[in-house]
Amino acid sequence: MERMWHRIEKILGGHTIVVRAVVVAVTGLLAGCPRPAQFCTGQDSYLDRNSTAAKDNARYQQLFGGESMEVLVTMLSGKTVFDVFTPANQKRFDALASTLHQSGNGLESIVTPLTAFTCTQDLVNKGVATQILSNAIVREPDKAASALRQKDAALTLARMAAAGEQSLSNPNWLRFLLLANMPSVPRS
Repeated sequence: MERMWHRIEKILGGHTIVVRAVVVAVTGLLAGCPRPAQFCTGQDSYLDRNSTAAKDNARYQQLFGGESMEVLVTMLSGKTVFDVFTPANQKRFDALASTLHQSGNGLESIVTPLTAFTCTQDLVNKGVATQILSNAIVREPDKAASALRQKDAALTLARMAAAGEQSLSNPNWLRFLLLANMPSVPRS
């Protein structure tokens, strides 16, 4: 292999002007390409198009007009997701967002877990979530599936009423917002 490179070096070494001309010509051709390089950073670039995740992502974008972002929060041993939204941590999230906004680093939007959680609460408090659930029941073509949606919506409304004050300082309200209608979820 080393011999081959020495031969190439000897052949090309004697023709430096030709080598330079070829390098300049190839560089010029590549620089003048009509289509510049495009970089895709969306989730669809990383997902197998036939996977359930890719299909769900495409459906989400059609319904809501943008990509969802999934965030993984790893809890310390003995902690639960409810510990993320304690009043002290809510203050920390607010302080973090404030610091990032003031830092002058060009950030336009800051979405902390608390921001996303507050958005969820607003969807519920302003009736948007209830309207979405109602519309899904009406649009469901399968009668059995529609009945399941109605049952789930009734359970959601019952859980919401039982949660009490709709405030992020209320642990029962946090539990309502964080957990789906799964009676098998253990209480902490």
